[in-house]
Amino acid sequence: MKILIAEDVKSTRMVLRRMIEKMPGDWEIIEAEDGERALELYFQLAPEIIFLDVQLPKVNGWGLLSFVRRSDAETQIVMVTASKESEDVQKAADLGASGFVGKPFDQDELREFLGHNGVLAEAS
Repeated sequence: MKILIAEDVKSTRMVLRRMIEKMPGDWEIIEAEDGERALELYFQLAPEIIFLDVQLPKVNGWGLLSFVRRSDAETQIVMVTASKESEDVQKAADLGASGFVGKPFDQDELREFLGHNGVLAEAS
């Protein structure tokens, strides 16, 4: 299963990558350091899941989420941010995000999201 991690902080991308790799499944993980590169990789590689940082350089996460959702309701998009303000969670839902994960990451929260959405079963 292809997963795109769009996050500008390399260490944060690495933590998320390692957490995903520890879960059972056949993962192909792709990384982007900004919104522009994330959009390129989305079109080139068609990931099934995108972990999308809200505060990306060049094209922010909200803009990218809106753009992708205009033509693609299938790809699971999980918004990632250090802020768990209720306004951000609501905005993510309103724009069509599949989920919302806070930083720092929690392995159980990540596993619950992937399991709840059938991703772990599909990836095995």
